[in-house]
Amino acid sequence: MATTTYKRVDGSTVTLPSNWDSLSREQQISWMNANRISEADLRANNFSQSDLDYLRSVGFTPYVAPTTTGPTTYKRVDGSTVTLPSNWDTFSNPQKANWLSANKISEADLRANNFSQSD
Repeated sequence: MATTTYKRVDGSTVTLPSNWDSLSREQQISWMNANRISEADLRANNFSQSDLDYLRSVGFTPYVAPTTTGPTTYKRVDGSTVTLPSNWDTFSNPQKANWLSANKISEADLRANNFSQSD
């Protein structure tokens, strides 16, 4: 399969796994849900309403950005602060992990701001 990249409505992109065609429907839906794919993202990539209805019928849960956000500034254990990007709520989990890593946010920093172990 050739690499397939879709553009999100926020301007970012998401690339399907290289083994997409060999994944089961359940695995594909799970991947879409885990990567916070929204209906708007799919519509922007020419998915029809009937496509969306079908995806929902087989378990797709379209991502909806929260209407309220948590604090955008967090205190580090060393006393300094870090401010999250204004579009943090639109980041996928891998994007969040990459941003946290790039900004040297430690597990201790996350725990100090009440992030759970599962987070």
